[in-house]
Amino acid sequence: MPRRSYNAVAMEYEMKMPDLSTAEAEVSISEWYIEVGETVTRGQAIVSVETDKAQMDVESVINGQLKRIVADDGAKVEEGTVIAVFEVEGAPVRPASTPAAETEDPAPDSKAAATPRSTKSGGMFARNRSRRDET
Repeated sequence: MPRRSYNAVAMEYEMKMPDLSTAEAEVSISEWYIEVGETVTRGQAIVSVETDKAQMDVESVINGQLKRIVADDGAKVEEGTVIAVFEVEGAPVRPASTPAAETEDPAPDSKAAATPRSTKSGGMFARNRSRRDET
């Protein structure tokens, strides 16, 4: 039976300011390295921030396209505050008119399913997020 393709749905992802483990509650946005409409990859430095102790880069935790910057240069934000909105590819959606039995993919190879994800791709925040998601 021929395989059928699915359409991926574009979804919005709200990127929040990560916990940078500083004593200061607020973090200042110094400079955005990307502009609206640009595509980013997981682990790519996208914004420079300044805390009470240091200036550092925050990396993207997803692959996607920057749709909107919520916290502009100079803004002071707290951990967990949305700083940007990205458009990402979502889960594939089966066309409504196609019965599920016709489009089911064969079961995945058990060896492939047992292979752990690599945690070496991306930068520090992407790796930490990956480790946290696996637990």
